[in-house]
Amino acid sequence: MDELSNRYLKNKFFHRAISKAINDKKILFSKNIDHDLSEIVGESFNLISNKGELLASIPLEDLKKKQTNKGCLMFIFCSGAAFTLLFVSFMVAMWNSEGFWPISANSSRAKNVLALAIRNCKSKNLEGIDKPTFENIGLPEMPLHSEWPQDIYSFYTDNTFSKPIEESDSCFSLAAKPSSNQLTWFSIKANPKNDVVIKKCGDSEKKHCEKGNTW
Repeated sequence: MDELSNRYLKNKFFHRAISKAINDKKILFSKNIDHDLSEIVGESFNLISNKGELLASIPLEDLKKKQTNKGCLMFIFCSGAAFTLLFVSFMVAMWNSEGFWPISANSSRAKNVLALAIRNCKSKNLEGIDKPTFENIGLPEMPLHSEWPQDIYSFYTDNTFSKPIEESDSCFSLAAKPSSNQLTWFSIKANPKNDVVIKKCGDSEKKHCEKGNTW
């Protein structure tokens, strides 16, 4: 998907994704969602907070369907009963032994880091830097999270994972390696000459890695 198409779909589905996330009880309200940070990654629309945290990931397929919900407006609860139900669900999730966020959510967060790095690298290239490096855009790292350590994913120059990223490395190639065997790795590589982007992942049976080991 080219950048123009991506921007069009993002603007088209942003509010629809928020409505879907609220209806599915993935979030309680929308005030912390950042439009600029939220983005389409693969076949999902990721709603990102103004602190860079993944709030919800909505399949694009769900957003392309006609909306049939007639009772609720986007930023309010339908009734006092609905508010009570959502509040109770939220409290139950917070007390759940697995925590509010499933571990697989970190895969989506890692993909966001990879996609953002490539986007920033392309921007530096368009600004006139012939061979941009991580010194120009900053080293990749997982956003801070209340439930997961920042090293849940570590970043390397490619999917051989033989070399951790340094500032002098090209920012057109990077990969994320998990510290847990419940997760899989992700990589991305862009060619600035033809805008071809190659995305790979290690295990398509795990969440956020699609059939054919791509994302």
